[in-house]
Amino acid sequence: MAEIYKARYADASMPQVDIALKRILPSYTEDEGFVTMFKDEGNIALRLKHPNIVNIYEVGEVNNDWYIAMEFIYGSDLRVLGDACEKYKKRFTNTQIARIVCETAKALDYAHACTDANGTPLNIVHRDCTPHNIMVSHDNTIKLMDFGIAKAASRATKTRVGTVKGKSSYMSPEQARGKQLDGRSDMFTLGTVAWEMLTGYRLFKASSDFEILSKVLKQQIIHPSDLDSNVPRDLGDIIMKTLERDRDMRYSTCGGLADALEQWIAINGDGSDSRLGETCMALTNKKGHTIAELPDYTRGQSLYRYDEDRDEKFVPISDAPRQTLPHSPGMAAPGMGAQPAAELPPAAAPATMMQQPGYGLPPVMTPAMPQRVPVIYVLAYIVLGIVSALLIAYVVWPKEKTEAKEVAFELPEARLNFKAQPGAMKIIVNGKELLSESGEYAKTPYYSYKSRIGDKVTVTFENTGFAPVTVERDVVFPQQDIEVTMLTTEEAALAQLTSVPKIVIDSDPEGAKIKVNGESKGKAPVTLENVDFGRELRIEASLDDHLNATETYIASRDSKRELKLTLEEGTQKTAHQAASEHKSKTVAKKDVSKKSPSAAKVASGVGKISVKAKPWGVVSIDGSRVGNTPKTQEVKSGTHKVEIHLPNKNLRVNKSVVVKPNQTVNVGYDFNAGKWM
Repeated sequence: MAEIYKARYADASMPQVDIALKRILPSYTEDEGFVTMFKDEGNIALRLKHPNIVNIYEVGEVNNDWYIAMEFIYGSDLRVLGDACEKYKKRFTNTQIARIVCETAKALDYAHACTDANGTPLNIVHRDCTPHNIMVSHDNTIKLMDFGIAKAASRATKTRVGTVKGKSSYMSPEQARGKQLDGRSDMFTLGTVAWEMLTGYRLFKASSDFEILSKVLKQQIIHPSDLDSNVPRDLGDIIMKTLERDRDMRYSTCGGLADALEQWIAINGDGSDSRLGETCMALTNKKGHTIAELPDYTRGQSLYRYDEDRDEKFVPISDAPRQTLPHSPGMAAPGMGAQPAAELPPAAAPATMMQQPGYGLPPVMTPAMPQRVPVIYVLAYIVLGIVSALLIAYVVWPKEKTEAKEVAFELPEARLNFKAQPGAMKIIVNGKELLSESGEYAKTPYYSYKSRIGDKVTVTFENTGFAPVTVERDVVFPQQDIEVTMLTTEEAALAQLTSVPKIVIDSDPEGAKIKVNGESKGKAPVTLENVDFGRELRIEASLDDHLNATETYIASRDSKRELKLTLEEGTQKTAHQAASEHKSKTVAKKDVSKKSPSAAKVASGVGKISVKAKPWGVVSIDGSRVGNTPKTQEVKSGTHKVEIHLPNKNLRVNKSVVVKPNQTVNVGYDFNAGKWM
């Protein structure tokens, strides 16, 4: 919805440093709600001045173009760095990971505690603290960026409770349920990032948003040290605390998390966090650093194996130890080698096999009791008896009770909002017309239709004079919008005509070999079907004892549906000379408006190309992007290829034009009508 430029201030009196300029795409400037949200992002970030947060210089508007000017960071985000680690089998050190998480937690803690000029808390929650938004700079600094969906109590665009925004794989459980959020939600997201950096796996991975959110709510989270023994147990404990589903069990603030990590680094750090910038440059092969500088990473022992084909990806290894000691900061799991485990109390004396006299019963296990039994042992046997009774009661409990526990988890209800542009469209849900409370047909906009996460709904929008639109949606979020753009019946009919349905290419004499854009299509006549509007075809016909004939064809609503290429007689020996003569004759005969632009020769000099499009478009000239429409670009005189791209509909058209010195050539395309203007 926005694009980023590297920029500098035009005013020479301003600091001449590189700036990142974030600009709303033209197609969204008419959306008042989106513009307000964009301004919210800038206004929230303008308040935040912290060494670990990307600095915002200004938020402004020029000719209805809204922009945010911000600090330019020389570095890479964790998504790029993580992809490089996976590709090249590298890994950040444990100390480096702890430092990245620690500095990001400091930035979050500052944002969460931020107040206005009167000391009133702003209640900022980032809500998207994902790898895309955490940067490692070349100068060894960690930067948190993009408060685009951040929630602040003072923002103009209020976010309703129940509205879910953010990336599904990194949501906190309360965020997935659409609950009221506080800073501990960002802590869970950051903990997910940390878990993935330590283990090299995705924590919540599935094929759909619904499945991912289900895993966020109920999937077992395995201790990082149990997946890789190279991860220190106590560092893993810190991260596991951030991933508690009950937010009251997490650290109370991100500042508490940062303190815990600082303490761990002070005791266990190896100093590699001072080389984070070098690691970043090596992973991205920047400034003379290369990937070869970093050692290959070999995963340590694991109690689980990874199975891509299973819903629960991590499967216990059958020969792995089945019992481990309870862990806490400073205590290592058996076999992990971080620290020696605490000693257990002395074991009781060995048990002996004894037969009770006078009864034909099998032998029983009877511990050999010492003459004097300590009170602690007696108490231990009493506790053991109580535990055994509870276990027996659990095993023999009625089956239906157990089944009730197994199905206790239930995904929450959802509310669907139906919207259409323009409004007042009748709504049909799963084949049933939606009625209002008065019993009349309900029309858009319609809010809070009751559903449940995991449902699949088919919704049809219709009204007189409009082409009906039917969409299928999976219900993923507790509050979910289903919105469509309606076309009138006339607009819909025009929209279907986006290609030339059939083009017949023939030759004179008959039977010439036809090539289209260098690809052989057989002998004439040749039929091409469904050629997209705006596509340029270079058609070539060849025949023995004849000179080749060529023609350039651009598909549009007004272009011809039948072509015939005429080949003049000539010999192969004199083909090049005859072709030159043929070309000059052909140009003289043909109307100038019909000739191929590539055939024109113009004097050297400079001219301009002015490009327009409806509703708008991204302009490229000779393969290089030059900006968005309306766009006037200075070019050298000669032939140039102009491409206009409408990203939100994935439509592209192109055209070759000839520019003469001091001439401005106007090029325009109407994507709504599907024709050149």
